[in-house]
Amino acid sequence: MARHAQLPQRHAAKRGGTARPVAIGVAAGAIVVAVAVGLLAWAGAFAPATDAADAPAEDTAASADAASSANGSAAGDASASSEATDASSSSNGTAQAAAWPLEGVVIAVDAGHQAKGDSKQEPIGPGASETKARVTSGTTGVATGELESQVNLDVALKLRDELEARGATVVMVRTAQDVDISNSERAKIANDAGAALFIRLHCDGVDGSQSTKGFMTLEPGENAYTKGIATESQRAARIMHPVIVSETGAADRGIVERNDLSGFNWCTVPTVLFEMGCMTNPDEDRALASDAYQQKLATAIADATVAYAGAA
Repeated sequence: MARHAQLPQRHAAKRGGTARPVAIGVAAGAIVVAVAVGLLAWAGAFAPATDAADAPAEDTAASADAASSANGSAAGDASASSEATDASSSSNGTAQAAAWPLEGVVIAVDAGHQAKGDSKQEPIGPGASETKARVTSGTTGVATGELESQVNLDVALKLRDELEARGATVVMVRTAQDVDISNSERAKIANDAGAALFIRLHCDGVDGSQSTKGFMTLEPGENAYTKGIATESQRAARIMHPVIVSETGAADRGIVERNDLSGFNWCTVPTVLFEMGCMTNPDEDRALASDAYQQKLATAIADATVAYAGAA
């Protein structure tokens, strides 16, 4: 570097003495600048690197913290969302249980009698020697002339709708008047369906008394045919009867045990029979023939069924 700096000095000497001091000053300045640049370069070579990989340790840590915070926030949000979903699912399940308390429950409904009776005989129970008519046509309203079989069917169809609205699977023994189904065959329909309860709907007729009225429940007594279902059938009767009487406002004729009914004796599932009123009482006959009272009966029996199922 010194050799190159001397070249201008020789040329200046040949031109005259006045240029020499200036040339010396310029050369000296160049030397100073060159040394300074060299020192800076040397310092840079040994300085710690500050590339993106090392430097911002604080920035990297901050980024990691931010990412961790974001992940934590996302996890928290996901957890909250999951809890909200679980809560919603639980709420929906509770609401569904309240709306459909009979979901998954099979109920068989028999509208007692039919338009025309069948007087041919059948055993009163499996293996019995005693026989009864396969099925009768029922009584007739003293004021309306309505057939019991028709009233029973009207209420049965309304009851079906009420039970299904509560989630039940309903098996109907009949949905029309023009059928011929014996009492043992009706029981078999309920048995084959595996019904949790077999509800039999009837109206009563009391010979020689127009004053008798009210709601009565029949239950199977325990005998050779019903020993497997009597206890549970009686429990159903005792739970359901007061609910129906309370909701309908009907006079209470109580719960009566029967051992002589084919429809009970052929059953292998719990069963009850409701005498919904007396068609030999003019006022009750008119009520039983009315759509409004039939609906009240259907609703009450459905509510009583829920009460029985809930107490199981």
